[in-house]
Amino acid sequence: MKARVAVILASTETGPHRMESLNAFVREAHGLGEVVVVDASTLRIEVSVADLRTIARPPGSLVPELWRAGLREVDAELVVFSTTQMVPSVGWLQALVTSIDRSDATGAGGLIVAGEGLGCVDRAIYLQRYLSYSSAPAMPVRPSGENAIYRRSVLIEQASSWAEGFWETEVQSRIEGQGGSWAKAPGAIVTYRGTTRLASITRQRVAHARRFGAVRAEGCCWWSRWARSIATPVVPAVLLARVFRGLICRGISIKPWTLAVPSFLAVAGAWACGETLGRLFGPGVK
Repeated sequence: MKARVAVILASTETGPHRMESLNAFVREAHGLGEVVVVDASTLRIEVSVADLRTIARPPGSLVPELWRAGLREVDAELVVFSTTQMVPSVGWLQALVTSIDRSDATGAGGLIVAGEGLGCVDRAIYLQRYLSYSSAPAMPVRPSGENAIYRRSVLIEQASSWAEGFWETEVQSRIEGQGGSWAKAPGAIVTYRGTTRLASITRQRVAHARRFGAVRAEGCCWWSRWARSIATPVVPAVLLARVFRGLICRGISIKPWTLAVPSFLAVAGAWACGETLGRLFGPGVK
């Protein structure tokens, strides 16, 4: 019988929480569907568990490329995306499914909270990428790529938008352009466990930002692209100020996060450089 839900997990790291993540996702999928792990880590996942299958991809592949590979292999009615750096709470998948079932939305997303004991690099990543999804009142309308459910039929209709990788911003923009909408599932909570190396994340952020910059610059003349690039050196500081403001608005103490500032500036700098490269020279070739 065809699974109703396919949970597609990208795995690029080999940290100690990976098996905790897999076990939790398999638990959540039981009775609802299957878990598909697209593995590009240097230490392959070798487990034999019901409702879990793996797809191997070359190390160094980007997460959107892994999500695309998984999406091509499933036929479930609903598709969920996340990574093995996340650990879902009890009831996570049911909350996502319920949210989309009770609405006409194309997709839905939940919260991403910070795990205990995160190192400086992982704290920096959380601040830059997931802080916006830490509390329900301030959660963005668009779901995060690492905690989102979609109607697969709509994704298939928009297959050209993810032909080069499931870059969620591009896919979501295309869906919205066709009248799609989003629902929020605050009960669908995943915890970011991280264990990311600085060299690995900076490479990934440059690649992601280069794609982002190239897409945003489409249709802009050359002088406009260069003019926007002048601000590149100040981008990390601007992002840091925005993050501190976000912490304050959410009533979160800044002090525990200050040790992550050097790592944050490094990761934010990688993003700024990547976006500038993309704006000026295109997305590049992997």
